[in-house]
Amino acid sequence: MKLGGYIYHCKRTVTDDVVTYSEPIKYRLRFNYLTIQPARVALNNMSGFYTTEEYGEHIAMGWNGIANAQIFDGAFNEGDLLFLDGAEPSGETHDGANAIITSVRNQNKAIFITLKKLEGE
Repeated sequence: MKLGGYIYHCKRTVTDDVVTYSEPIKYRLRFNYLTIQPARVALNNMSGFYTTEEYGEHIAMGWNGIANAQIFDGAFNEGDLLFLDGAEPSGETHDGANAIITSVRNQNKAIFITLKKLEGE
């Protein structure tokens, strides 16, 4: 995704086995702040070999993100929804989200986020 563009994040909350999502929060993509790119291009290896080995052949159906750990600590969790690739929310609802967070890995200075494309999008 293009730096300077925007994504929207809907935080998931589970209460008494009922799942709800927050209103979409808008974030601007910036280097050393928050970046998202297609998962078929590995962040550590431009050939994508290691990423394919780790996630399988369906890696092209997702994205990888890196967020600054000092700024985004606790902001992203598994099951949260995102609007990526130009998708925008219609009002204050999560309808139309096209990605779900499947993994959040906290590292020293960054948070590595794995996203999966939602079916039907």
